[in-house]
Amino acid sequence: MTARNKILKDIITKIDKLPENKLIEVLNYVEGIENLTETQEFFLSFAGKWKDLDESLFIELTKDLHKRRNNDIRPIN
Repeated sequence: MTARNKILKDIITKIDKLPENKLIEVLNYVEGIENLTETQEFFLSFAGKWKDLDESLFIELTKDLHKRRNNDIRPIN
């Protein structure tokens, strides 16, 4: 069995166990993935990248963020 076939089998098994009211959510999610543009896929590839970030570094990066953005003189293109 190929890796693709195993993944498909696992997905089908899990979907088959879902209650009927959740199936529409799964369908909407899959349709949303199908409709992503390359740009959206690029940005979504960063999802979850900060989850393992050290808390002190996260605080440092986000502290006074709005104030720093307001002081940024670079033009927005």
